[in-house]
Amino acid sequence: VYDTLVNHGDRYLLLADYASYIAAQDQVDTLYRQPLRWNRTAVHNVARMGNFSSDRAIAEYAKEIWNIVPLDLGGEKDEPMEELRLPAGV
Repeated sequence: VYDTLVNHGDRYLLLADYASYIAAQDQVDTLYRQPLRWNRTAVHNVARMGNFSSDRAIAEYAKEIWNIVPLDLGGEKDEPMEELRLPAGV
């Protein structure tokens, strides 16, 4: 991999942001060593995800960026899943 990227051209620019990736990973490592801050940050990240889903994200890309519409294959529509409710205290 190294030889291909360094000596034969980084065709997909994988190394273009490698320095910033390493800097961000250093921040992650520092935060991970502080369990209370790590847990708080993890919980906040999950709480802020809102209604993110890969299906919604792909549908938005299809409509707003790729300017395409879904292909109707005439099959059954997926039924919405029931909301998962965890027992108290979990």
